[in-house]
Amino acid sequence: MTEAKRRLGFRVVLQHGRLCVLAHQDAASARTDDGLGVMIGAAFPPWRPGTSGRGSLEVFHNSGCAEAGPWGGFIEFRVDEEASTVDITRDPSGMAPCFTARRHDSTWVFSDLEIAIEAGLDMPAIDWTGVAHYLAFPHLPARRTCLAGVDRLLPGMRLRLTLGQPPSLESAWSPWSHAGKARRISDYADAVRELRNVTLECVGAWAAQSQPVLLQLSGGLDSSIIAACLSQKRAAYSCVTFATSDASGDERRHARLVARHLDVPLRELHLDASDSPLVPQGLPRTPIPSGAPWRAVIDAALSGVIDDTGADRLFSGGGGDNVFCYLTTAAPAADALRAFGPGFRFFAAARDVARLHRASVWRASRYAVRKAYWARPKLWPCNDAFLTRDAASIAPPAHPWFDAPHEALPGKLEQTASIASAVAISDGGDRRLPAALCYPLLSLPVIETCLTIPTWMWVKSSRNRAVARDAFEDLLPSETLSRRTKGDLTGLIAAIYRANKSEIEMLLMEGRLAREGIVDRDAVANRMGEAGLSRDANFAQLVTLAAVEGWIQSIL
Repeated sequence: MTEAKRRLGFRVVLQHGRLCVLAHQDAASARTDDGLGVMIGAAFPPWRPGTSGRGSLEVFHNSGCAEAGPWGGFIEFRVDEEASTVDITRDPSGMAPCFTARRHDSTWVFSDLEIAIEAGLDMPAIDWTGVAHYLAFPHLPARRTCLAGVDRLLPGMRLRLTLGQPPSLESAWSPWSHAGKARRISDYADAVRELRNVTLECVGAWAAQSQPVLLQLSGGLDSSIIAACLSQKRAAYSCVTFATSDASGDERRHARLVARHLDVPLRELHLDASDSPLVPQGLPRTPIPSGAPWRAVIDAALSGVIDDTGADRLFSGGGGDNVFCYLTTAAPAADALRAFGPGFRFFAAARDVARLHRASVWRASRYAVRKAYWARPKLWPCNDAFLTRDAASIAPPAHPWFDAPHEALPGKLEQTASIASAVAISDGGDRRLPAALCYPLLSLPVIETCLTIPTWMWVKSSRNRAVARDAFEDLLPSETLSRRTKGDLTGLIAAIYRANKSEIEMLLMEGRLAREGIVDRDAVANRMGEAGLSRDANFAQLVTLAAVEGWIQSIL
C-alpha cells in the first residue's frame, strides 16, 4: 500500500486501527475536530435561509451528513471508538462517486476502479445479471453494479463497518423528511422567494471555490438560471454551447440570447461525429458501463475550451428538470385532490395540467383521480428495446428512497424518483475532462427546498417548472422564461449510427450480450435490416448497446 500510495500520488488523510483512508494530493479533505473523521471532496457548512452558504470544512463538527448537516459533493469517513465501528457516508447530491468491494476480511471503498486495482484490488468479473438490470433500467440507480462483488454506495446512504460483523447499510438522509405535509410550503410567493435564495447561494458557493468557471449554456431554463446566479454573484465565468448538424441539436440562438442579456462571453462549438469511433479507446474501466461515443465527441470539444479559459470547474444544468419537478403526468392534480379534496384547488390544478399537456380538463381530472386513489405509480418502466424476454422480465432493483410513508403523494413519489435518477449522474466515470464537472442544481439545499414545494405549484399557469421560472423572471430574457422546447443529441447519435452501422451489427450479433442471453439477435437483425432511421429513435439504443459491448471488452 505504501508503494501504491507513492506511485499514485496519494496521501493518508485518516488512519485509525485497521482503517486507512487515502486521497489524491489534489483532493480537498479535512478532518473533524476530534480527529476521528474526515470528509473528502467539496463541502459547505449547513445551509440556513439567510446564510451565505459559504465556509470551510473546518467548521464541521460531528454531525456527519445527516439532516441539516453539511452539503456539497463528498464522502465522509467516521470512526466510533466505543462501538468499534467505521461509518462511510455519501452525501445525497451524488456528486462524489463511491463504490465498495469486499475482499477476504477487508472492505475496499473507492471512487475510481482503475486506481483501486492499481492499489491492489483484484479485477472483478462481470456480473451479467447486473448488466441486464442496467440495460433494462438505465436510469434507476441500483446498489448492484455490473461487476461481481462491487456495490455502489447510493447517495444519502451510510455503510457501517463493525469489527467482527458483516457490513450494514442505513439511510443517512431521506427525501421524505422534506416532501411530507409538515414541511410543505403553502404560499406560492414563499416558494418563489425560497427557491431563488437557495439557488443563488448554492451556485455562488460552488463558484467561490472554482473561479474561473466554464458553464455549459444551452439557453434552456436550467443552465440559464445558473448563468443568472453566477452573474448576480459577480463570479468570473464564461459560457460554451454546442451545435450539431441537426436542427434539434443547435441551440446557439437561445444561448446567445442569454449570453447577450447577461453580458458574458460565449464560445460556440460544432460537434462533428463523422470520425468518432464507436468504442472510444483508452477509457478507464468502471463498475458501470461507460464510454458513450457521443460523450467522447462532446468532451473532446469541451477540453479545448477548458484549456483556453483556464477553468478548473465545468458547470452544467444537469438535474434541473429533476429537482424542478418537470413531470409529464397528471400527478400535480392528483396531489391537489389528495391534499384538498374535490374543489377549487383541485380544479385549478387539473386545468393547469390539461393546458400544459393540451388535453381536456375532463381527461386530466380523470387521470388525476385514478392516480390519486387507484393506480400504483409505475416509476421505472422497463426499457426492453432489443432485450430478450428473460432480460426484459427482470424486476426493477429496490431503492431506499422509494420506501415512502403511506400518506406520500403520488407526485412527490414521481419527483423523488426523478431526483434519484439525477443524483447518480457522476457514477459512470467515463468523462475525460481537464476540469471537475459540477451540477449546482443538485446541491442538497436546492433539492430539499424543491421537495417542500408542492407539485401543483410547479405547473402554475400551465407552465412546467413554474416556480423556477418566476424565481428568476427579473434576471433572464422573457423568451428564455417562456421557452417550452428542448434541444437533444438525436442528430449527433444518428451520425454515429450511420458511420458505424456495420460495426454495431457485428458487435450485437456476435458479442457477449447476445451470447449471455441479454440481447435479442432477431430484434437487432430486423432493425438493422431496415433502410434509414426509424421514427422511434431506437437506433440510439443500438448505439448504447454497442458501447456496452465495448465496456465488456475493456473488462474481459
